[in-house]
Amino acid sequence: MKTKQKIFRNFKGVLALTLALAMMLCIFPMNAKAATAHTWTALGNGRFQLDGTAVIFEISGQNMHVTGTGAIPDFDYWELASTPWANAQIASITIDGSIASVGKYVFSNPNKSDFQLKTMGADGPITADGIMSNLKYITMSTTTFIADWTTFNKSGQRLIFRIQNAGVTTEMIGTIPYTSMDSLKAMAQSSATGTSFIFDTHALASEFQNSTNPTISNVFAANDVIDNVAPWNDLDKYHNGGVYTATCEMTPNPGYIVTTSKKYQGKACYQAFAAYIGDNTLGCAYNINVTDKSTARNKIMKTDTAYKFTLTIPENLRKGGRTFKLIGLGQDAINVFEDADASGSTITFSTMYPTATYALVYKDM
Repeated sequence: MKTKQKIFRNFKGVLALTLALAMMLCIFPMNAKAATAHTWTALGNGRFQLDGTAVIFEISGQNMHVTGTGAIPDFDYWELASTPWANAQIASITIDGSIASVGKYVFSNPNKSDFQLKTMGADGPITADGIMSNLKYITMSTTTFIADWTTFNKSGQRLIFRIQNAGVTTEMIGTIPYTSMDSLKAMAQSSATGTSFIFDTHALASEFQNSTNPTISNVFAANDVIDNVAPWNDLDKYHNGGVYTATCEMTPNPGYIVTTSKKYQGKACYQAFAAYIGDNTLGCAYNINVTDKSTARNKIMKTDTAYKFTLTIPENLRKGGRTFKLIGLGQDAINVFEDADASGSTITFSTMYPTATYALVYKDM
């Protein structure tokens, strides 16, 4: 079977603009800025309410407790020097499960070398290392959404996330269920080297770690002890994860390297997938990168000819009578690819625009 027609190019109107932005955010994440700065109301005893919300930040020494209800909106990176905790050198944050979501850059770590902080006149005890340079522990619930990797951008060294199981929260993006655990996995797979994720049980830790490819690094159960040491306290010796399994082959080209990562995507990608998924079900998502072998870095966005790619379907998605398709989000197009092979364990397609984000979708007969 041949590649289906290209269904998104030079498309007009609001939907086109939304999907174009979604593709940019999926493939080339941007550091978006919030529209307005936030204000606070001091409630006394180190408690501050974020105006316009029911969220309260309680600061006691170097500890912060986030209570209340609802969502913490996205922050502007450049306004962080004026937060109530800007000079507190926070070491631990506890986020109650009643907090629905935490937005972009909320606990990010700008420092005094940032031009905007200097021009804003930020002074006082903020260290050169930044507002969140002392952050070490984050306790939160599996029910809370995290916006993306920017939420804790550059915070601390070797962060430890203690994630307490309280079920999951689900919101629908079209017909695609998007869960709080999806958002945690998306954040975790992009976290800095040395970050740890601690779950209540080994089963939860294993599912979380093995949900991506390469696997999320440094995931443990709360009762893990190795040589009388909690492994997250000595990652140089007891680190785990980061295992990569090749899942994609390309028609041979000695000048190209193909890598395929199974990844949880941000909401913008799911919005684009939802627009074209039809009556199919989302199985999982991938990033496929084709790079120049001479540099191993330069991404090949367009090849000289259409190459054939064969992607391995995860075992848990294989089922008799099930048919698969791929939705590919490229730089300037969304393509839907029919499966060009007869195997139930692989999907084969051809394209000249391989470096993209893909959704594997399926339908049961």
